[in-house]
Amino acid sequence: MISLSDRLSMVSSLLGNANVIADVGCDHGYLPIYLLESGAYSSAIAMDVNEGPLCKARENIRLHNLSERIDIRLSDGVSELNVGEADSISICGMGGNVMMHILQMGETVFKSTSVIVIQPQSEYALLRKYLLEKGYVFDDEDIVFEDGKYYFAWKLHYDKDVSNKTDRDSGVAACDSDNAALDYPDVKFCYSRLLCERGDKVYRDYIESYRESLNKSIQNIQSHSPGNIKLEQLAHECSTIDNIMDKYYN
Repeated sequence: MISLSDRLSMVSSLLGNANVIADVGCDHGYLPIYLLESGAYSSAIAMDVNEGPLCKARENIRLHNLSERIDIRLSDGVSELNVGEADSISICGMGGNVMMHILQMGETVFKSTSVIVIQPQSEYALLRKYLLEKGYVFDDEDIVFEDGKYYFAWKLHYDKDVSNKTDRDSGVAACDSDNAALDYPDVKFCYSRLLCERGDKVYRDYIESYRESLNKSIQNIQSHSPGNIKLEQLAHECSTIDNIMDKYYN
C-alpha cells in the first residue's frame, strides 16, 4: 500500500469512508490511490488544472493497478465534475484565495456534496470567513506539524439554513472577551473553536509559535515605526491569544 505524508494522512482520516472521492489538485495522485488501496473508497476521480501533474498521477495509478477505478480529468477546479458524481471532494495544498475561487466557480457541485475536506496553505482567516458566510458548516478540523510547518485540514458540508450566520463555529469565545473585539471583528476567524475545545496540543504549539512571531513583529515596528497604527491591531491579537490560552489550555 502506498504511504502518505502526515498532511495527507490527516486529510484521509477526515474523508472517512464512502463510494466515490473526487480529488481536486491531485498532483501525483497519492491520496486517491491510498483511499482505494485502504478500502475507504471504491473509485476516484483525480483532477488537476495542469497536464504535468496528471501525467505523474496517471503513471502512479497505473503502477498500482488502479487505472480502471480512478478516472483522470484535466479540470479547472470542479469544472469537469458533475453534480452528485462524487460522495466526497478533497482540495489540498492550495492557498485560501485559490480555494475560494474553486468553491465559487463550482458552487453548485460543492453545495450538493455531503463531505468536503480542504487543506489550505494560507489565508486561513479569510477562507474561514468566506466559508461561513456562504453557509458551510465546519464538522471537524485537524492540524499536523510536518517538516517544520503547521498544516490544517477542515471537514465541511453546506447547509442553506446557516448561510450568512457567521457566528456559528466562527472562532473561540475568548476572542470576544473585551471591547477591542468590536474594532477587529475578523480576529475571531483566525482561530479554531473545535481545536481549542478539544485541547489539541499541536494547535496549542501553533498558537504559541504564532504569538512569538507577533511579539517579534511588534518589537520590529516599535523600533522602526513607533507610531504605526498596526501596533494596536497586533497588540489585540496578542491579547486574544492570551485569552485563548487562559480559557482552553491553562
